[in-house]
Order: sequence, then C-alpha cells, then structure tokens
Amino acid sequence: MKIEELLKELLGEYFSRVTEFGLNFIKRSSKSELDIRSSYKFLSQLGLKQKKIAKFVTFLVINQAKIQRKFDNLEKFGFTQEKIAKNPYLLSKNQVNIQNNFANLEGLGITREKIVKHPQLLGRNQNTIQNNFANLERLDITREKIAKNPQLLGLNQVSIQNNFANLENLGLSQEKIAKKPELLGMNQDTLQSNFDNLEGLGITREKIVKNPELLERNQDTIKSNFVNLENLGITREKIVKNTELLSMNQGTIQSKFANLESLGITREKIVKNPLLFRLNWNTIQSNFANLESLGIPPEKVASRPRLLGSNSETINDYFIYLTNIIGLKQALVQNFPSLLTLNPDSLAKKLRILKLDILGLKRTNKFDPNEYKGFFIISPATLMAKKQYYIRTGIDFRSNLNTLLHSWKVILKRDNNDISDNEATEKGKRLTRPYKENYDRWMTQYKKMAAGFATRRGRRIIIKV
Repeated sequence: MKIEELLKELLGEYFSRVTEFGLNFIKRSSKSELDIRSSYKFLSQLGLKQKKIAKFVTFLVINQAKIQRKFDNLEKFGFTQEKIAKNPYLLSKNQVNIQNNFANLEGLGITREKIVKHPQLLGRNQNTIQNNFANLERLDITREKIAKNPQLLGLNQVSIQNNFANLENLGLSQEKIAKKPELLGMNQDTLQSNFDNLEGLGITREKIVKNPELLERNQDTIKSNFVNLENLGITREKIVKNTELLSMNQGTIQSKFANLESLGITREKIVKNPLLFRLNWNTIQSNFANLESLGIPPEKVASRPRLLGSNSETINDYFIYLTNIIGLKQALVQNFPSLLTLNPDSLAKKLRILKLDILGLKRTNKFDPNEYKGFFIISPATLMAKKQYYIRTGIDFRSNLNTLLHSWKVILKRDNNDISDNEATEKGKRLTRPYKENYDRWMTQYKKMAAGFATRRGRRIIIKV
C-alpha cells in the first residue's frame, strides 16, 4: 500500500494537514506498513488524537522506545498524559534541554505547576526568557506577579510594550496594569471591544479601570450575569456600583441568595446589600452567631444585614466602647444595632457636640447619652444648621429638643406656609451645606487623628462624653 493511501486510512480527514516535509520524511524511512500501523496504535494509546498525529506525522517512524522514554521523563516533571498528548511537540525536544529549561524557569520563581500549565515556555530560548523577565520588571511588574503569569514570558516584548500603552490609553494606571499583568497578554482589539461593551452596560470608565478584571471576562458571560442579577431583583444602579458581582459565578450567587434567605433576611434587604454575595458563607454564619452572642436578636440582625459584612473583632470592640466607655445601655445598642456600623470616634464626637454646642452644657455637667437616641444618626452639621436657624428666628429649641429632629419641610413651613415641599427641602440643603462642608472636612482629619491616637495610646480619644 502506498504511504499516501496508508496515511489517509489512518488519519482520515486530517491527512490534509500532513506537510510535504512530513510525507517525504516517512517515505525516506525504512519503516514498513506494519511498523507505521504499530506506531499509530502506540501514539493513540499515549493519548494523541488523529489531528495531533497528522501535525507530528514524523513520530510514526521514530523509535517507539525513544518516544516512550521522553514521555516517561515528562511525566516525572509533573506532566499528565493528557497534557503531553495535547502538546506533543514536547516529545520532539531534546530532553536535556527540557530539563535545563525547567530548572531555569524554576530559578525565576515559577512553580512546577505553572510550568506544566504553560509548557510552551520549555521550547523557548532561555536567554529570551531571561530578557523578557527583565523587561517585565522594568514595567514595575513584580517577580511574584510574573511568576503567577509566566505566559507573558513567551510573548513578543514589542507587543507587550504596545499593549501596555494601549491599556494606559484606556485609562488604566501603570500601577493597575502591574497588578493585573495578564491583560498584557490579551488581544488589544478584544480588550477594546470588552471595554466598549462594559460602557454599554452603564459601567463608567472609572469603574472599569478600578476593576480591570472585568476586561478579561467573556462579554457574553458578563451580559448573562448582568441579566441574572437583575432577575434576582438587584437594580442596575446597584450592579454598576458593585461591578465585582459580574465576575462571580452566578450559581454561587444563587446559592448564597438562598442561604441568606434561610437566615431570615428578606429578598428586599439582600438586593440592597449586594456586598453580602462577596463574603464567604462560613464568615457570614460566624458573624451572625457573633452578633447573637452580643444579645442582638436574630430578627434585628436580619433587618440590618450590612452588619454581617463587618469584622467580628471590630464589632466586639465597638460594642464594648459604646457600652462600657461612652455609656450607652446594652439594651439600646441591641435594639439599634445599626449603631455598630457607625464610626465610633465620629459618634462619640457627635454626642460631645450635642452636649456642648447644642445643649450648651459644660464638660463637667452630667450628660446621659441614652436620653438622646434620636440624635445618634442625624448629622451634627444638620443639627448646627437648625440650631442657628432657630436662634435667628427667635425660636426656643432647648425647651423642646425634638424640634431639632423635625424635617426642614416642617420647620420652614412653620414660618412660611406657602413654601412648597421641594422648595423647603432645597432651602434646608442650602442652609446646611456650609456646616456640612466644614464638618466633613474636619471629621475626615479627626478620624485620621483618632486612628493614629488609638495606635499610639491603645485607646480612643474620647473616653467620656
């Protein structure tokens, strides 16, 4: 039987992939039809498919024992039979070179598992690999990141430079690119298309560059995930704000949704707190149990699921500070657990402002914060604005402090019944704005100072309101 006919029989439709060089190589060999059939059977048993045998057709006339030795050697390096069968060019390489290249890659910090995952690196010139490694470091990509993304070492470095520039043009900082270097290995047309698709979903450029992992994902998957999240009741605004949800396995999200409902958290609460989907389920259960151990009823926890995303040690620290130091009754905190989501330094400062600036008390005067629970949440800026308005209009607010808790609509309509609700709200915002701007600016600095103080002194600034 002619060689062409034999190969057509063995390789079927893939015979067309046999190169002229391969065909002539077999013809020049002294192998018989029986030998070639035996080699084909041998290669098939090693896991090579017809398509791969057609590409490496010369293997049909190479000594089987030699191929077997190379195969066994690769398995010693950690390559599975399936991996070798998918990358049969490894069987054509000098095994001493394979061993030297393997050692060189390990010397660069690349794990055995990563090398096995990217076997093409073993076929590259190792001087080129070393140069590529140095070029990536010059882009501020750490050795650890390179070792985790060794496929970059096999890419043309001019392409890497061009891809880096393209990513910068999309708005990604050098720091972001260095933290997500796998983007450098992507086709830039694909990246641009993915970027455009994300913007089409309403995700801002700022969000995309802050979450560049979205650019790696298959955009059909992203769109499917977006629809799935909307079907769960999560609004488009929430999805856009929490874009990391689009990268999550949707089966996992469905499972977590059901688990959260089993804790008594309503669907409405869950979709308003999508950060819960990012938490490990064991962590959620542990945090739930911790809150219950503080005496917070499970229905209170379920009504404020945001608490489940807070570190338990931090929550315990806040609870002790609010009850033992600030003097809030445990029952009060247990009934209003949202207090544990507030910055404790900020809350303590607000209570002091209430005592000194709103009530006009002195530091030495007795002050029980438990009597003013309605003031815990309201902004001090709003309190100060309302206080000044009452002083200016001659209204005595100290005899009835609850008037400070009235909305601007109620307060302003008391003096001008003709003012509309919208006008009253807008005027209230204007009156509050200067106090808010000053307070926010001051509180930002105060929180930093308080954190520094706690680190140095081992306690918070305010230990008595």
